[in-house]
Amino acid sequence: MEDKLDQHAIAAFFGVTTRTLRTWIQTRELLEPHRIGRRQFWLKEELEAWLRDRAPQKVKPAKTASKPILRRGRPRAPA
Repeated sequence: MEDKLDQHAIAAFFGVTTRTLRTWIQTRELLEPHRIGRRQFWLKEELEAWLRDRAPQKVKPAKTASKPILRRGRPRAPA
């Protein structure tokens, strides 16, 4: 039996909200889910293969802040 992942499992894996997943699906940044009625799911094997194929394309260098972030108001208490 193939493992089926729902949108909540996928969102937790990527660390985003389910709304972000829907946006990614609409903009084709995420593999389209299988649908049965109103339910949607991804097959674990298909998603893993898709991620392997796509991984080198999405790596971008991290942006560095050009200006320091200034905070207003009372300073935070040290942790």
